[in-house]
Amino acid sequence: MKFNFKSCTIPELWKFVATHLAKNGVDVDGILIKIFSPTDCIRDRLASYIHFKANDCLDQAIMVAKKHPFNIAKVKTWCEKEGGRSEFENFINRLKRSKEG
Repeated sequence: MKFNFKSCTIPELWKFVATHLAKNGVDVDGILIKIFSPTDCIRDRLASYIHFKANDCLDQAIMVAKKHPFNIAKVKTWCEKEGGRSEFENFINRLKRSKEG
């Protein structure tokens, strides 16, 4: 990926950095820490909601979804594979309501 650091906007720069970190992770004292994309973060939080009925994790997934663009189709497909179709529908309904109010 070619990138012109001299002419890029700040959002373009942050997108480049986020893409790099998500792909490569961050080395902290010799430990590689992987960075989640918003889509992966939402799926992680929904996993706890689906499998452990952790409502606080549903709230966290909604908070991320409100603030960051994510791949809704990828989340839906993943939830269905995890047996969480109704949990996905609840997530979407709660997300819509949270944006209205």
